[in-house]
Amino acid sequence: MSEAIEIIVQPGTQYGLRLKNEEVLPIGRTRYKMVKELWAALSFIFITLLLDVIGLSIVGPVFPRLIEQLIGGNISQASQWSGLLLFAYAFMQFICAPIVGNLSDKYGRRPVLLLSLLGFGIDYIFLWLAPTIWWLFLGRIIAGMFGASFTTATAYIADISTNENRAKNFGMIGAAFGLGYIIGPVLGGLLSEFGPRVPFIAAAILTFINVIYGYFVLPESLPIENRRPWMMFVFLIPYCLGG
Repeated sequence: MSEAIEIIVQPGTQYGLRLKNEEVLPIGRTRYKMVKELWAALSFIFITLLLDVIGLSIVGPVFPRLIEQLIGGNISQASQWSGLLLFAYAFMQFICAPIVGNLSDKYGRRPVLLLSLLGFGIDYIFLWLAPTIWWLFLGRIIAGMFGASFTTATAYIADISTNENRAKNFGMIGAAFGLGYIIGPVLGGLLSEFGPRVPFIAAAILTFINVIYGYFVLPESLPIENRRPWMMFVFLIPYCLGG
């Protein structure tokens, strides 16, 4: 259970895991009692990043056909709308990434990651049930807002990594991206043979399963004493960088 362990930081020590009422177990140690719990948390982060990337790439083979049905147009018009939908997702992710990261600094990584994944599941339901093209836009906007979990997932890995395993743990991020961009289009193409909305049903089911999995296995990595207050103007960061 998530309450069974906590990831803590003690002054002058490495990050570590501990069981309630037991001694701190440094993460750098190769043998310790909580190795299964640590790998469960890392596997959740990997799956979350994987689903983020799949959520972006799965729409490629599916959207033109679905949009064509919704607008009653031809494939050329559908492709244009598909590009706009991809832009809506990427733009909202760009805007919301610093906000989501700041929320995780204030409230902890665990709740932000779980809520981000839950938002992705809601997006897939919107795409599945969409009666008009504007429902697709709303779903993609929601996905972009919550899909900014990459920032929080990266911070989580930084929290639990030591100098010895930092490169390996961050390499997992690259693996999730590479695998997601392979699985997404293939999964979208295969499942779309049964209907243009079927990939979204499958993606929603997988996402909600991962939310439940994370609820039970994901410990908090950021101690309360290390959390930072909310930065009111953090939403201006993307505009400053863009300007």
